[in-house]
Amino acid sequence: MLPGGGHFKVGQAGLGLAVAGLLVTALVFGALMMGGNRSAVGIVLLLVSGVAWAISIYDATRFAAHNEDAVLLRPKVITMAMGLVFGVVIVAAVSITGEGTTP
Repeated sequence: MLPGGGHFKVGQAGLGLAVAGLLVTALVFGALMMGGNRSAVGIVLLLVSGVAWAISIYDATRFAAHNEDAVLLRPKVITMAMGLVFGVVIVAAVSITGEGTTP
């Protein structure tokens, strides 16, 4: 049940690392954003982590059943999701620090 662990088990180590990276990044930044007035961003990131984890479990079972056509988390999808997670984190960090505001 470790993030990406099922992918390692079915011989998809690279995809397992990518999935683990996405889940851990979204989980850590989601937990960090829970304090203060950015808790909505934290909740969204935690939800992204939970949904991606559930999809990764589904995908690992699809790989194990040799039904790779039904896999949802392809490398392009993981890359886009990671970009969105980092985009949300950057926007939230800039708005927290107050950068870009006029005096």
